[in-house]
Amino acid sequence: MQRKYTLIITIVIISLVAFFFPKNVGGPLCGPVCPGVGLHYYEKSCFGFKVRHTVIDSYSDICYGLSIGEKKCFGVPYTEGSGNVQLDCNYPCNDNTVKNMCQNQENLTFGSLTINCDALNRKCGW
Repeated sequence: MQRKYTLIITIVIISLVAFFFPKNVGGPLCGPVCPGVGLHYYEKSCFGFKVRHTVIDSYSDICYGLSIGEKKCFGVPYTEGSGNVQLDCNYPCNDNTVKNMCQNQENLTFGSLTINCDALNRKCGW
């Protein structure tokens, strides 16, 4: 009987440790200074306690609980000058406009950001 209770208590403790083990659920995707366009940060939902840890020029969101849902990435599309919007986390590889522009040019310039099309073609597998 004693052994049964010890086993149950051990399982409960391991489950609580696994549940509250810290999980990274947000932070920057560039930096410390991000260009005006491109991916800037990501977020993921947390069922539990979400705490933001900051350092001098960056941060990370830590979830003490369950990390749920899909990772969502935010930034400014290269071809639009609007504020941060939700983008695919594989951006710009899934943007056909950027792909078509790279087929005709050697480098793309968006504001202060210059992208080498050969490097982007290799990265994205175009």
